[in-house]
Amino acid sequence: MLERFLFYVRHSFNDLKVNRQRTLFALLCIGAGVAAIVSLQTLAVMMNNTLTGSLQESNRGDIRISPSFAFEEDEDDERGSGQGQPDTGTDIDRGIEEGILVESDGAFEGVTQISPQGLEALETWFAENTDGATLTYRQQPISFDSATSIAIPERDTDAIFIQNYFIESDLYPLYGEIESEEDESLDELLNEPTDIVISRNLADDLGAEVGDRVRVSGASEDFVLRGIIPTREESGFQNFLGNLTGYFFLDVRSVALFDDMEPQVATEVYVQLENPDEVDEVATALVEDYPYLNTTTTTDLEETNEQISSTVDDLVVIMGLVSLLIGGIGIVNTMLVIVSRRTTEIAVLKTIGL
Repeated sequence: MLERFLFYVRHSFNDLKVNRQRTLFALLCIGAGVAAIVSLQTLAVMMNNTLTGSLQESNRGDIRISPSFAFEEDEDDERGSGQGQPDTGTDIDRGIEEGILVESDGAFEGVTQISPQGLEALETWFAENTDGATLTYRQQPISFDSATSIAIPERDTDAIFIQNYFIESDLYPLYGEIESEEDESLDELLNEPTDIVISRNLADDLGAEVGDRVRVSGASEDFVLRGIIPTREESGFQNFLGNLTGYFFLDVRSVALFDDMEPQVATEVYVQLENPDEVDEVATALVEDYPYLNTTTTTDLEETNEQISSTVDDLVVIMGLVSLLIGGIGIVNTMLVIVSRRTTEIAVLKTIGL
């Protein structure tokens, strides 16, 4: 019995040697299938870890506030209720009348932002309804002319469709820390209105180095590049454009250098609560008082990320099964070719009783 087993093993190895190319192809099929499954599963784990990591850092606060947007609605339609849902033009008109929202004109006519009076009203509201809340905001120009392209004249390089972040550098972000490749924070880098910080992918496109003079579209003065930050610092689904083309940070004091921007007009407001467990109650109360504002809480973000994570897992399983199927077809085809070419040898071996 042992001798027969050893013969089978020697004969199998001999077949593998004789059919070198086909053996290699079969092994490649197996390796490709296994590698695809392992890599896809690793990618899924990494994405899940990112999605389910610090929700406060991803949301840039316990609550993220932005203006509602108007949409056409039939008379028979009912207004959507619940936090984070888009509101109708009626409530937006109310927000504009109350001075909480301001409407842009020009190419982006009808787009609303939170006015300086609205920022003050939100600070007052949180001071009266919560204990120790901290607010900061991000401003974004609503124009094709301002802060959408960037250039370094000395290097004769430029880039367009750039994501811009006008932030309060001493407060942003409320959770976590954004640091340059030299481990300097935004607060340390953005000391003057003419200081700028850019992402690594944008720096690579421009061939930029710290100390370069940078020209931003719509600005009356050039800026000095003070730092380069890893692209991942503002990555994710909320900054898809920035991940592709790059982004930069300016302090809100730089708004004065752009003719078509008004100071303290917020695109988004970020709130850090002293007691994060109250986030849902606070957000609900805020929307009741200001129905023309959208809120995204860490709870909302968690639910969204769980749905994305579940979809990614399903996609990985499907792609893994397809990889196994393709690899299996290659292996079966190779085995059929090998067997068909050695039919005579196999028949002789069977004839003599092996």
